[in-house]
Amino acid sequence: MKLLTLTFLGLLVWSQYLVGDPLASQPLSMFRDGDFRPVGYALFALLTAIGALPLLSHYIAGRYGSAAVFALGLGFLLVVVATPSLNPLHEAASTLLLLLLFTYYAGALTAARSGWLFLHMAVPILLLPLLAWGYGPWQKGLIVYLLLVINIDWHVCGAWPSPFGKRRRSRALRRRVVYVVAPGKSWNRHKHIGGASYAT
Repeated sequence: MKLLTLTFLGLLVWSQYLVGDPLASQPLSMFRDGDFRPVGYALFALLTAIGALPLLSHYIAGRYGSAAVFALGLGFLLVVVATPSLNPLHEAASTLLLLLLFTYYAGALTAARSGWLFLHMAVPILLLPLLAWGYGPWQKGLIVYLLLVINIDWHVCGAWPSPFGKRRRSRALRRRVVYVVAPGKSWNRHKHIGGASYAT
């Protein structure tokens, strides 16, 4: 996750410097439409990989609601990748993707009664000065923020929880051995009843 995110950020910063002001002020998808098409598709490929990791992690951990959110988000992202930048479906999917992730983490912070909720809700407002250079910088700033939140969520929740952890613990409990000791007698195991062994 960290390597993918750092690669995305490095490529994004490098591409902004490479293309200059006219294209840098445009939304991220505009990178696919000109001479920098390989860079644009590389950025979207990295975003797809980053989104797939929490989807798999939440699914393995049994957090199916969170997994469904990221599955829907990946669906929106694939629509964004597959449609032209000025297509209404593209613009709708792009907006819904950002809104979905922002709302999901707002809900998670609300459920956790976290004080970080106020900062989270303020981020789109704090990024408003970027609109002086166009919608593109504001959108990219929000994307970078959401990537940061996804990485924090990935770190806090655990990257790859074991799907067999609970099963191993329950088996260990069923195999518990109970000894009943009577004074003056040796310990001889003589019965195995209902998953527990009894000895006197």
